[in-house]
Amino acid sequence: SSGINAEWPLRPGMCEYLMRLFAHIELVTKISDSLTLSSIIRFFVRFSEQNPCVLSRSCLFYVFLMGNKVLGEEPFTKIIKEEIKTFSYPVSFFPPYMSDANVKSLVNNFLDGTALCIQDYLQAMCHNKGRQRRKLGALLPDLSDLYKKSENFDNMLHAYLSNNDNSANHMRSYSCWVLFITVEVMIKYLLLGWDLELYGIHEAHYIYCYLEYLFSWLRQTIICGQDQVL
Repeated sequence: SSGINAEWPLRPGMCEYLMRLFAHIELVTKISDSLTLSSIIRFFVRFSEQNPCVLSRSCLFYVFLMGNKVLGEEPFTKIIKEEIKTFSYPVSFFPPYMSDANVKSLVNNFLDGTALCIQDYLQAMCHNKGRQRRKLGALLPDLSDLYKKSENFDNMLHAYLSNNDNSANHMRSYSCWVLFITVEVMIKYLLLGWDLELYGIHEAHYIYCYLEYLFSWLRQTIICGQDQVL
């Protein structure tokens, strides 16, 4: 053992680093308590705020999502589907519409595309704050494209379902939720700018006004989703 100690001396701060690493890895295991997508996103955000090392950040993502399955069990698209169902209650998720092969195929294709964006969002939160902001900035155009697709998807589904059932209202069921996620990412992007001290004093007023505008939009998307449920 004396030879090993001579070759690999214990560096200053190593014990403290290992203790923090073990504490963060223990915290990673608590992701299993987060059962909804919104709670999972909050967990990733709060975990990143503790400034964990790159190893523990990587552990969080790969423990959570193994082979496109949450904790190696449920498909990630199922978690997204349950989140959208809670947020805006799309009629296409329920009988008799979901038994329609065309509707089922359209919904599954939409969920597959959405899953890629949400995975990128979660993976972005597993970087340091500077890289988080760059990743989120790169994600916003993808979310913008997803929003346009979700609007077209809502209109297409609404037209298709209305031909078979005049009472079926599917307007904005998906696009409302996608807009909520997009605005959430925009807010996080701006707040990271404060953390990284990227704004000058003369810019503070503009940033606060923009945040106020975004939080107003976030509120409107929640109201829109509740209207769909009711």
